[in-house]
Amino acid sequence: MVLHGHVVVERNRFTLDASISVRAGETLAVLGPNGAGKTTLLRALAGLVPISAGSIELDGALLDDPDHDVFIVPERRPIGFVFQDYLLFPDMSVVENVAFGPRARGTNHEQALARASELLEWVGLGDHAEKRPDAISGGQAQRVALARAMAVSPRLLLLDEPLAALDVTTRRSVRSDLSRLLAGVDSARILVTHDPRDARALADRLMIIENGRVVQSGSFDDIAANPATPYVHELLGDFS
Repeated sequence: MVLHGHVVVERNRFTLDASISVRAGETLAVLGPNGAGKTTLLRALAGLVPISAGSIELDGALLDDPDHDVFIVPERRPIGFVFQDYLLFPDMSVVENVAFGPRARGTNHEQALARASELLEWVGLGDHAEKRPDAISGGQAQRVALARAMAVSPRLLLLDEPLAALDVTTRRSVRSDLSRLLAGVDSARILVTHDPRDARALADRLMIIENGRVVQSGSFDDIAANPATPYVHELLGDFS
């Protein structure tokens, strides 16, 4: 396992308590209703939210363990994050956006731009390098966000509803592109989504969270055939 963790986050009256493991080259889809704790889980793994208890280990290195006073700051974690609204810097070109991560971690400007150019070619946007984010489409912005996340050579790639901002037609084509791109990534991957079609197309395994707890995990077909809760039945009933 590249990632192994027991993530406990206490916030106001809500508690997330979830154990999670992901292998190299595997995509785990995390599904659940609004407010279940899906994004909180990703943010805790990335170090954007400290855990209250438990531990997070990546490639054998401890990233977060409050009992032993261990907390690795986000910029020192080998983790890439694709946010739901992509969060591209509007005043930077596409290539500068992708180069931002390596530059922030000490890579010189020339090497960072070279790495960014390679990744833009990988996502099929080499000819858009000098454009600003407001001059590209939503589907293209999603691919830029993926390239930016990959620019730091992450061992764990986190994707928070990466297709949610797209219209139905664009979403279908970008889903296919994303499936192809993720197949070429050797890091562990976690995809948060509300859409079972995204999970079916992109993930090797599913984990369902309700009210901050894991209620079911396994393959898409197994969970669809044997839903553990009414929510899971409603979510995947059409696929059984």
